[in-house]
Amino acid sequence: MEQKLLVEKLVAGGVSLARNDDGKVIFLTGGYPGELIRARRLNTKRDFELWEPVEILKESPFRRRKLCGSFPSCGGCDWQDLEYQEQLKWKKIIVEEQFRRIAKIEVVIPDVVPSREKHYRNKMEYVAFHSSGELNLGLKRKASDRPVQLDGCVLGNVPFEDLRKRFQRLLNEHSVKPYNTKTKTGNLKHVILRKSSRDEIMAILITKKSEFLELRPIEKRIKSEIPQVNSLIHVHNSRDDVNLRGPYRVLYGEPVLTEEIDGILYQIPPTSFFQVNTWIARKILHYVSGVLSERKHSNLLDLFSGVGLFSLYLAESFESVLAVENSAVSVKAFESNARINQLENVRVLKENVASFLKKAHGKYDVVFIDPPRSGVGKPITMITRLKPSILVYISCNPTTLARDISYLMRSGFRIEDIRAFDMFPQTHHLETIVILKHPLSL
Repeated sequence: MEQKLLVEKLVAGGVSLARNDDGKVIFLTGGYPGELIRARRLNTKRDFELWEPVEILKESPFRRRKLCGSFPSCGGCDWQDLEYQEQLKWKKIIVEEQFRRIAKIEVVIPDVVPSREKHYRNKMEYVAFHSSGELNLGLKRKASDRPVQLDGCVLGNVPFEDLRKRFQRLLNEHSVKPYNTKTKTGNLKHVILRKSSRDEIMAILITKKSEFLELRPIEKRIKSEIPQVNSLIHVHNSRDDVNLRGPYRVLYGEPVLTEEIDGILYQIPPTSFFQVNTWIARKILHYVSGVLSERKHSNLLDLFSGVGLFSLYLAESFESVLAVENSAVSVKAFESNARINQLENVRVLKENVASFLKKAHGKYDVVFIDPPRSGVGKPITMITRLKPSILVYISCNPTTLARDISYLMRSGFRIEDIRAFDMFPQTHHLETIVILKHPLSL
């Protein structure tokens, strides 16, 4: 079934919105505002019609040449062939629309802070799969678990695409078998590359089994033939629902990647989270630091602290800092990072954030919360008992952000400022910071 559709706008989730002849909303996997598209339906759901473009009958003036040979089938990018300023414009509109639709409030945010448009990611997770008779290292297709071969990817740091090809060639020469999630055969699941702004590169090989028979000769060749790789890690991950998790061992080099932001050092273990766009992470830190500099604060509570990005950077502005993090690996890294930065006013608890909030008491001047994409939900209202003067909410998902902010506002918090940062160019994703205050805590 095919139909001509006029794209009205871009919406949350990286899809486009159009309407059929009866005025019913239809979502498209591609297409930009103002474009006339011939499309075909992909699903049979009556309440959520998803269509894909077959032919562009009238192009947007903001459509440009794509930046790599794998777009649009590759799921790494959503809007790669849309002019960058238009990407920023629509990200701003989507954030404002999510607050209007979900939180039932009108907000106007400043223009989205732009990033370097290409080669901004300090981490790339390549999935291993079998294609054309050999092992390939690629990314997953849009809205699919099926991988796609890469051709000139522009997301990863400059060396990554060349390193990906060299790893792919070397692994094939040793007849390494990729793991197949359906047949449960093979072993290699992912190859992950991480790079710091100090030009350290860590390569991580993830396997389904703890045994990796081909590893010894592969390790020797990587060390001698790919000298750009400073450390090589083997991770055993038997789970299929997550990529970067499980026990690991260092084959050579350092067991951590060291990042530096304005003189603060962060040692990042192979399986720990860190912001993928260091350049924008620095911009966010500068913004938040500026907000907090307006008055003196005694203590900081940092929820979902990770390895300490915010806690350590801001520690000197507080008498004391308490961080809460549930990952044992990240907690250990946090403690190490506090030591190497000689910060004695910082401590971290290994605990689930929701559990911590249920029993937390006392007053915290400033509370930071940087949850996963799923957000927090109703338990976020427990923060009210801590009487923070300032609450800083950092989110990579405008939908769950708007939901959580609505809960906080019902608890008496008021929005002081909202800023958006383009952490993920060429995609629909971004990072949004909301500054809130509670009148009873001032």
